[in-house]
Amino acid sequence: MLIIPDVNATKHPKWAGAETPNTAYEHDPSYREISTAFAKKADVGGPYRWFEVRIVSEKSVLSFAESARWWNEPAWMDKIIWVYQKPRLFNVDNKSYQTYLLEFFECQRVLARTIGKFGHNIFEDEFPALLIPCDCVQIAWTETANGYSEHRRDAEVQVVTQADIDKEAKMQERVKFLQDYVHDISETPYGDDDLKGFV
Repeated sequence: MLIIPDVNATKHPKWAGAETPNTAYEHDPSYREISTAFAKKADVGGPYRWFEVRIVSEKSVLSFAESARWWNEPAWMDKIIWVYQKPRLFNVDNKSYQTYLLEFFECQRVLARTIGKFGHNIFEDEFPALLIPCDCVQIAWTETANGYSEHRRDAEVQVVTQADIDKEAKMQERVKFLQDYVHDISETPYGDDDLKGFV
């Protein structure tokens, strides 16, 4: 009998390299639009920032339906996930409890795993906004091994080529040429009729 091991990665492959949701939000307008709309759908307000957390417990003081307790299986234990930094609050018996909303691609990762396990989408939405109670996770940025953070990412070094330098120089020449033809028309002493054909 062939046994296929569970190869559920510790981190999402998209965020395992140098790119993070924070850098993607800064530099990729389409990701900014998706992540903002996704957070609003789940009633999580901005500003939008993310951090990594490690799943350390299956038990929570909050009571979720079994289908919503996606982390409640051994395969998710000790895994790293990206979550929105701003928690979502729930009030139960006059007490506030906090949950984190998973980042959009992390939600898709959970969805793919559940479809692989059950053969269908167990959530009501094809893009489910999944939460995890704060008492089930610990923030991962404080974790170190031999004094070195396993979650540190070095920023990508932008290599400037000669072609980039030439392109920038050409653009600056064009700007300098066009500046001679620019003037503020709000200070023009002529009336609107005198400007017909120019504006």
